[in-house]
This record gives sequence, C-alpha cells and structure tokens, in this order.
Amino acid sequence: MASDITNITGGDDLFNRYKMPRIVAKVEGRGNGIKTRIVNCGQVAKALHRPPSYVCKFFGCELGAQTKIEEKSDVYIVNGAHEQQVLMEVLQKFIKMFVLCANCNLPETDLQVDKKGNIKQVCAACGHSELVNMAHKLCTFIQNHPPEGKSTSKKEARKKKKEEVDVIKKSSRSRKKKTEDDTQSKRSSRSNQTSSQDSNEEEVEENGVENDSLETNVLPPGGLGNANLDELAENAAKSLVISSTNSPKQSKPGKNEGDDHLQWSADTSKEAVKARQAEAAAAAKVLEGLTESKKKKGTVPVENDRKEDPIASLREFSTNHSVPVIAEKVLEWFPSNESSLADQTEQVLRSLLRSEDVKAKGLESKVQMIAGVIRALAASGGNSQVPVEIQWKMCNYTEELCANLAKVPVAVLLKVLYDEDVVEEDIILKWYYTESKTKSGKLARTNASALIEWLENAESESDSSA
Repeated sequence: MASDITNITGGDDLFNRYKMPRIVAKVEGRGNGIKTRIVNCGQVAKALHRPPSYVCKFFGCELGAQTKIEEKSDVYIVNGAHEQQVLMEVLQKFIKMFVLCANCNLPETDLQVDKKGNIKQVCAACGHSELVNMAHKLCTFIQNHPPEGKSTSKKEARKKKKEEVDVIKKSSRSRKKKTEDDTQSKRSSRSNQTSSQDSNEEEVEENGVENDSLETNVLPPGGLGNANLDELAENAAKSLVISSTNSPKQSKPGKNEGDDHLQWSADTSKEAVKARQAEAAAAAKVLEGLTESKKKKGTVPVENDRKEDPIASLREFSTNHSVPVIAEKVLEWFPSNESSLADQTEQVLRSLLRSEDVKAKGLESKVQMIAGVIRALAASGGNSQVPVEIQWKMCNYTEELCANLAKVPVAVLLKVLYDEDVVEEDIILKWYYTESKTKSGKLARTNASALIEWLENAESESDSSA
C-alpha cells in the first residue's frame, strides 16, 4: 500500500526516489513485562543503509528504555509500550543525525570509524565528510560495533602493519639467500679456475716449456700498462705464426682432390699442446688487462643505473607498485649497511613528495602511501614504531616545501602522518613551538596552525571529560 511507504528525506513528493517503509510496531506483554517489537526494523535499516542494531539502539537511547537485539533471528525489541507515531518521529531524528548529508541533504552517506574512535559521515553524492555528533549515546555503541568494512580500528591497523613487515622480512631473506648463493658460486668458479691454471703450469714445466718466454712474444716491453690494441694484436699474430711453424706439417691434398677429401685433425703432439696452452694463458691475461683498463677509463659501469638519478628512478617506480614493493626497492637501492634510516627516509620524501605533488589532486592518498613506506622501512630495521629523529625529519621537510611553494597545506600533511601513526602528537607540538629563524620555517608553522588548534582542543576536551 502507498501509505506504508514514506520519503526518507521527508515531504510528500511522490517522485522522490529515496523511499523507506514505515515503522511497524507490535506491543507485547503486560504490566512490568510490556515491550514493543519493531517488526520490520531490518527492512527500514536496509533502506537507510545502516545496520538494524543502530536503529533499535537509537530508539532505546531516545526513549530511555532498554533494548534487545538479536540480528540472527531478526528480533528487535524496545522495552515499554510505544506508538507508531512516536517511533516515526524518533526515526526521523535518527535520519537527520546519522543518515542525511549535511551538505546536500541526501541519504547517500556511509559511517566510518577511524582508529581514534571518531565517527565520520562521508557522502558518496557530493564528497562531503564531517564528524557526527559525538556527544550522543549511540556513538559509543557504533564505536564498539563499527559498520562492516568501514572500520579502521587499532586492531586492523596492527594487522595491516604486520602484513607489511612480513612482506619486507620475506623479501629480505630471499635477497640475502640469493646473495649467499651468488657468492658461493663465484668462489667455486674461482677455485676451479685456479686449479685448472695450476695443472696447466705443471704440465708445461714438465715438458720444459717456460711460460715467460712465450708471454714475451705477446706482451710488449713494460707490461699491460703500456700496451695498446694494435700492439697486442700484432704480437698475438706473431705468436700464432711461430706456433704453427713449429708444429708438424700435415700432408697436402692432391691436385684432383676437392675440399670434401680433406682430412682435418687436431695436432696432439707435445709441441702443439704446449703452444696452445701458452696461447690460452696469454690471451686470458690480455683480456684481463683490457677489462681493467676499461674500468679505469670509466667505460665499464660499476654502479647500478639508478645511481645516476635515484630520485627520478624511485619516483617512476612508485607510480605502479604497492607500498611493500616500494619499501623493498628502497632497501635494495639503499641497503642498511650503506644508508641509515634517515637517508632512506630523505630519499623517499624527496622522490615522492615534491612541490608539484602538493598542488596535484590526491595529496592525502599520496602521503598515506609515503607513510606506509616509511613505516615499513622502520619495521625492517627492527623498530616497532618510527624513531623520533625520523619524525622530526618529516616535520622539518615541510619547511623545505614551503621554501619553494607558499601555499603548502602543512596541516593536511601532518594530519595524515598523525593518523597513520608515523608522527606523534608530542613531536608535532614540539616542532610547532620550536622557534624558527627562517622564512620557510615560520611559513610552515603558520600553515600548520589549524592542526595545532585541533590537537590542543581535543586534548583539553579529553581532560575535561576525564
């Protein structure tokens, strides 16, 4: 029936698309055991996009009565006898306080409980976000029973941190194991190479061949330091001619025999074997000398390409990777044995948070990502929380941003870092009240005044309530 449906936003507009069923109440019992059962509480709550327990509990808070909530059996009871008209008036008050957006007056909102217990009402229609009236008794119930998928409680935050730390530790172990395997393989290859060279030298000495006399045919006077490519090539060619001359001559094919009748074979005489061994040893030394000369001239890259511009490399890498992967890459490029946590933090800040990022959209999500990376870096070093000196570094970095840009939302930056448990309240207040003699430092503190006022008011309110 049409009379059983009403507008959520109120009024008699028949074409309003936001509808809900009217409350259906049933009074049961008598005497001291009289109670009112909300028959369709689940349907009403579904139309409002709120848990049914919130609606029933709000009735109990407003009417001063106890409630009984059994979500599995769909039982919602308010003690006492209450008429439908009274319940509808109370429901309209609930809608105004916890459903409708204060900006656009539409019921397109979601309730979110942050880790500090603040309940925010975020509108999906206009994007407006604000705190609900935290003085109402229902807020305590919502804090203890947050909406599904909307909570960012401390327990979930600790779970998220633990997952990030586990990923970092796992990657560190795999990287360490890979390094050990590479070192072991290099050692084994070097030992094999040394043993083969020793056996070759013994065989040459037994046959009465001196390596020094053969090497002088390849290396010019003065050693590799005075050698150039033309001289090395010429001497190597001469040594090949000498070795081929000393080797036994092979029979020439007949005049009428073609290439198919040629019989190729390796000369296995002692002289040929000694010559080939000497040529291999000389060639190895030539190649080794060329490689060392190229390294001295700078033609062989020793460092990773990212060292040329680590800030640009890390900035490009962060565009399409998650927080744990970015932290792993920072540890790979700036290992702990070479860079301290302060150096790693500075690289992250200078790479991912620059003046153009401050002016761009999505600043809060960008800072949240940076906070996650720094938190993961601190955890990889065995820190349960971000060290104090790193917190100071992040506060001081806002002054560098203000040196290049006047309108830096320092309050927003520090608020996100505060919410992400990266910078503590005491550090923010100490930094703010530390006098700065630079223009950028004074500007940064001026831009952070709104956050300081909020922190001090919140602290005074908690003290008064206690």
